[in-house]
Amino acid sequence: MNLPPVLQSTIHSFLQTPVLSSQSISGGCIHQSFKLQTLRGPYFLKFNEWKLAENLHAEKKGLERLGATATLRIPRILQQGETETHTYLLLEWIESRGEAKDYWEQLGKGLANLHQHTQAHFGLDDDNFIGALPQSNTATDNWADFFIEQRIHPLLKSGREKGYITPSLETKFQQFLKKVPDIFPEEAPALIHGDLWGGNLLVGPQGEPVLIDPAVYYGHREMELSFMSLFDQQPDTFYRAYDSIRPLAPDFPSRVKYYNLYPLLVHLNLFGTSYLSGIEQSLKGF
Repeated sequence: MNLPPVLQSTIHSFLQTPVLSSQSISGGCIHQSFKLQTLRGPYFLKFNEWKLAENLHAEKKGLERLGATATLRIPRILQQGETETHTYLLLEWIESRGEAKDYWEQLGKGLANLHQHTQAHFGLDDDNFIGALPQSNTATDNWADFFIEQRIHPLLKSGREKGYITPSLETKFQQFLKKVPDIFPEEAPALIHGDLWGGNLLVGPQGEPVLIDPAVYYGHREMELSFMSLFDQQPDTFYRAYDSIRPLAPDFPSRVKYYNLYPLLVHLNLFGTSYLSGIEQSLKGF
């Protein structure tokens, strides 16, 4: 796909320098992404149809919220805007290098410091998105109710409507949800990235971790670390670094599969039934 002329003209006007070339970047499943080369150097452009402006606006706000904590690097935001036909987000280009020797230590300590940021309620002052799905962040006093009402129930409903959630699986979910208040320990709300898998972690020019594509809210910090382990395994150095600032409870691993019901339901609703086996395995025993 070529860069639409209206976007090339818009970016030219904003940067006050011509776009010399544009290269499509793979990796996203929602938006089109391009590396733009200009006389001032490279930039990263993400865009889509105008009707998805709310999605990119939420992404910009999430990046700003993470950046304000000064804990881990995020791409510098140049502009988020709309034309008559497109919505776009213009960011600095992150030139990746190999991981620094202390990459995982930086990530562990950075996340622990990010999770130190708190507020009175779980949720956020506005809703956002996880992937292409809307993510409700209605303020809730305790994590169990937030997890049930704002995370599991909406995706169960969607899964039922799509024919993915069978009556027997629904029954297991209902039995599990009754136990949620006893499963998750009470903690203060922590600011989390919200969609932190390997695809949303870059390696910066100094070998440092860089966070992209957030779905931020104030949640349980164990949720973040569980999601990270769903598709990837982090080395012990990461957990040692994290624990040096915010130690995890020894029984945390026993809860990982329950936290990950949320991202598994996200993937079920986005990509189909190949994620049912993971959900069924997590609910085994209910």
